[in-house]
Amino acid sequence: MKTKILSALCILLITLLASSAIALPIDIQKVEIDDERVDDNQEIRLDVERGQDVEIELTIVPIEDVEDIEIRAFISGYEYNDFESIADSIGPISMDAGIKYRKTLTITLPEDVEEDDYKLRILFTDRNGEDSFLLAYRLKIDLPRHELKITDVLFHPGKNVKAGTALLGQVRVENMGEKDEDDIVVKIMIPELGISATDYIDEIESGEQEETEELYLRIPDTAEPGIYQAQIYIGYNNNHDKVLATSVLNIEASDRVQNVPEETIVVVEQVQETTQDVVPATNWKSTIKTMLEVVLLVLVALLVVIGLIIGFTRLGRD
Repeated sequence: MKTKILSALCILLITLLASSAIALPIDIQKVEIDDERVDDNQEIRLDVERGQDVEIELTIVPIEDVEDIEIRAFISGYEYNDFESIADSIGPISMDAGIKYRKTLTITLPEDVEEDDYKLRILFTDRNGEDSFLLAYRLKIDLPRHELKITDVLFHPGKNVKAGTALLGQVRVENMGEKDEDDIVVKIMIPELGISATDYIDEIESGEQEETEELYLRIPDTAEPGIYQAQIYIGYNNNHDKVLATSVLNIEASDRVQNVPEETIVVVEQVQETTQDVVPATNWKSTIKTMLEVVLLVLVALLVVIGLIIGFTRLGRD
């Protein structure tokens, strides 16, 4: 009995709240979500995927002239609503009675919103905030079947690298899809320099993150200093799907000093030759020696002459 009384009171309270909520003199003739017509609080859930835009189109006919109306569409319950709310709004606007108006709002579902049932609420308010009109629609936010996302790219020693040195890159990948992914190929390429490196991730489960080993790239010695684009490629789902991203690198001049042979300049001095007689300087000892040799030769010659004279003399006597 008490349960029935409480139920009756709840129904009465809801009826009173609903009747008080519909105080603005407007008629919501049609609501479409992603081109699908929906009814307020209908039991059928509309399936949408996270990471996509949801378009809401309203057809409104004011019963009376209204001024300073604001329309806000929002979803509550997202973990990071205080940083990035799932909402859109229009207004303030004024509308004339009996005129059909079409208004469009767009909300973006974040990539990290949890897979679950949510209510999309559409709120109409005026300047004073006393009169309001609230609609609610059930949404089922699903995960895409296959979706990988590059969450971070790290370079060592950094994004400033000198020509002729090694550059190590590491890529972190998150599986945002419903299915586990395996045999993921990851490439880092610098097309302008003609260099690339490849690594493979064996498996990334749904909702998990994995990172590659360090990918080795060597910047050529001949690389001109300047800004270059590093391209990051992810191939998955048997290479039917891919993700592309870019990162900017600053290549600096090499510290190495190239051994360039220096030009040797030989200066030839012209020396003017003279024809003067050159008298060699002699030592006094050598001079004496020479004189003694001459004297000795003279003495030997005299002895020979004397010997010949004596010999001829004796021959004449005989």
